[in-house]
Amino acid sequence: MKRLRWTIISISLFLMFSSNASAINGDRNERFKALLLNEFREHPAGTVQDMYKFIHQSSMGPGHWKMDFEMAIRYLNSEIQLLSKDSAQPLCQFLSPDSELIRINLRPYLAMHGNIDSLAEAFVRTSNEFHQSETALENNLTVLLQAVKEQKLPFDSDTVQTYIRRMRSDRFPAVHHSPMYEKKYGPAYRVVFRKYLPVNIRYATYKN
Repeated sequence: MKRLRWTIISISLFLMFSSNASAINGDRNERFKALLLNEFREHPAGTVQDMYKFIHQSSMGPGHWKMDFEMAIRYLNSEIQLLSKDSAQPLCQFLSPDSELIRINLRPYLAMHGNIDSLAEAFVRTSNEFHQSETALENNLTVLLQAVKEQKLPFDSDTVQTYIRRMRSDRFPAVHHSPMYEKKYGPAYRVVFRKYLPVNIRYATYKN
């Protein structure tokens, strides 16, 4: 009788925790879907390739393995020489449902007189410490496809599925932005964990 009672209790606990886990995962997926919708709202000329890039960065991080500071600062200094300051552009864009992984846009960062060395260091730390998850990537691609099927994003479902299959067969590579996205928006940013940014910049991202 005692064994039966413990069996019933164990099953009840399992069902309770399973239900809670499903609810948490469902909530997380809805928050990530909102991020995808926001990405398209801010960049309506974006393509499936650009949505995949957003998802890849959210799941796999910056994608630069073992980047050292000297290399990071060299690339960063080279890029900002070609940029103008722009305080009207949003400082950041959120990549993760917890809002901790972000794209920090370089033009407003320069307009705020953000420290270049600090940004390079934040990028390196994020690159070297990010825990990549192909499981998360697959899940986030499923969220994208769901949003398309719900007609919340104006892409063709078959096109999206074909693109996902191609990326999967290529083992989910990092990609560039599409030519259309590059031409229209001139993206210039670094993917970083917000916690590694200078305090004044980190505080400003909360008001983004």
